[in-house]
Amino acid sequence: MNATSGSARQSGLVAPRRNRFFHGKMMDVYHFELETAYGIEMRRLLNRLVTGSGVVCGLDVEEGDGCAVVITSGVAIDRRGREIVVPTRTPSIPIPPALIARVCRSDGADSEDDDGRGAAAADPAHQADARDGGYSGKPRSHEGWVTVGLCYHECETDPVAVLAGDCETTTPCAPGAVREHYRVTFEPGQVEAPELSCRFPDVLYRGELDYAALARWITRECPPPPRNPCIPLANVRLHCDSEPGECAIDDIDITIRPLVFGNDILVDILTRIVDEERSDRNAR
Repeated sequence: MNATSGSARQSGLVAPRRNRFFHGKMMDVYHFELETAYGIEMRRLLNRLVTGSGVVCGLDVEEGDGCAVVITSGVAIDRRGREIVVPTRTPSIPIPPALIARVCRSDGADSEDDDGRGAAAADPAHQADARDGGYSGKPRSHEGWVTVGLCYHECETDPVAVLAGDCETTTPCAPGAVREHYRVTFEPGQVEAPELSCRFPDVLYRGELDYAALARWITRECPPPPRNPCIPLANVRLHCDSEPGECAIDDIDITIRPLVFGNDILVDILTRIVDEERSDRNAR
């Protein structure tokens, strides 16, 4: 079966390809890239479908200088399984003035610019997120609210001399490495906090785990990667009654961010549940 068929592209699943080594094999750029890509793509697949996406640790959002935010150091996994590392506390990142004007309109309505693209198009860094319909796709209030997001971003770096190349190589140097960086985005409106309700409420039957119900749920489908892979970090409420040209932040809500529940956190949660169960039994 063709691994790049329509159903495969829709699910985001492609049959992996890796190098087959043998004595005398000529290793060129293609095969080295194939070797690297295999490990990266398999790790991201496990991140997306097993570990999950969200904030792993850190990445607090604080008020910066003026109408700006500061992101502390931390780690996240985006919704395509890519790791995002913010190694140090960022400088103040200003909220785009055009976005401030949009969310602080008195009517709070979504009007379009003269070119028909909408006010979000004034912020180039925000365009891709706007096309994807936001982080959750749920209705949300736009008046006075801005969502701070974190996206995976690659930068080519470490230029080195090109000592040899193919017939089309003309540049004397080329980037020798790729830095896996990040990009902070601002989107109008606010996202809702993740729902903690069980996705398969019938999994318990007469006090026991209904394995058949769980198997049917898991077998339904593999969730495809979303168009917008960015992670929402916080809802920021602006003080829209400020003087023209001024801006202030009233509140920063980080409780809307998705979380990655690592093994340590799961053990703590299970331990707490067991302790409460023991307390209830002793009380009875």
